[in-house]
Amino acid sequence: MGMGKRRKLAVELTAIAASFGAVSILGLQALRRGCDPQAFLCENDSVREFPSPNRSKRLVLFLRGCGATTGYTTDGSILDANERLPDESGNTFTAHGAHGPATATDGGRADLTVAWKGNSEVWIEYPPEVLMMRTKFEVAGVRIVYGPPR
Repeated sequence: MGMGKRRKLAVELTAIAASFGAVSILGLQALRRGCDPQAFLCENDSVREFPSPNRSKRLVLFLRGCGATTGYTTDGSILDANERLPDESGNTFTAHGAHGPATATDGGRADLTVAWKGNSEVWIEYPPEVLMMRTKFEVAGVRIVYGPPR
């Protein structure tokens, strides 16, 4: 093999290795974020916080947007008093309107009512047009009760 062909092969192999490295890094980030390709585009905007009566925990409601074509969801996370809201879906629930994800023009806000019943139980009330896509019934020692407005 001539010197020119070897140099060309070396350049091509270097380019392939660099591409493989970039793909590997993106793959590791995807695994860390739960393999959701949208996770790279997602952002949380805190909307409202509801502290427990003894202020040791709080329920944070926030909007989660994952790019122009997906709209927003309203998510909720139960966190310790000083815990920072992670850049991920809510650890308690994810909701949106019955006709699909909320849009930027309506702010993505699902019409929810939150009320703590002591320090270890929180009630989340929502009207029929809100679709609870994912719910947990206990998070961080707090029981969560969902239902329609009373």
